[in-house]
Parts: sequence; C-alpha cells; structure tokens
Amino acid sequence: MDTKTTTAKTATAAAKKAKTSTSAKTTKTAKTASPAARAKRTQPEISFYLQYADREYSFAEIRQLVLDKCEAEEMDPKDLRIYVKPGDDKAYYTCAGGSSSIAL
Repeated sequence: MDTKTTTAKTATAAAKKAKTSTSAKTTKTAKTASPAARAKRTQPEISFYLQYADREYSFAEIRQLVLDKCEAEEMDPKDLRIYVKPGDDKAYYTCAGGSSSIAL
C-alpha cells in the first residue's frame, strides 16, 4: 500500500473522530443548563387534588385557608408545612409561628 494513501486514510479517520468528539461535547453542554437558565424557565400552573371518601380536596384552597388563618392568628408562615388528614377531615400545619389545624 502506498504511504500517501495510508496517511490520507489516517488523516480522514482522525478528522472524523475529532468532528464526532466536538459534536458530542456540544450536545452534552446543551443538555446541562446552568442553574440560572433553569430558574428562568416558567413553571407550569399545576392543580393538585386529593379525592377521598367521595370528597375532593384542592390543595390550592387548603393552602389559602391555612395562610388566612396564619394571618388572622398573627403567625409567621415561614417554613409552612401542611399535613392533610382526610380521615380526620382536617389539615394540620406547622410554621415558624407555631402550629394549628383547619377543618376541611
């Protein structure tokens, strides 16, 4: 085999490998977005419901009721956590200002 032909084939193979390697890096970089880019994405509006014993509970409504009660009792809703117990027909909550419950 001619040395020129072997060198040309080797150069072509190296060029293809380099091109493939570059496009793989580009694809990988595009898939991993920075935290700032992810934060800019708009979050979809999600409706969340719990159905239990022929009743339906909307978490948006429960959240608003809890926030209203926190405000009425002058509780700080920081670190608010809501626990829904449909069997008790109540939503219990804890926050930086204390804890309580609401009837559902």
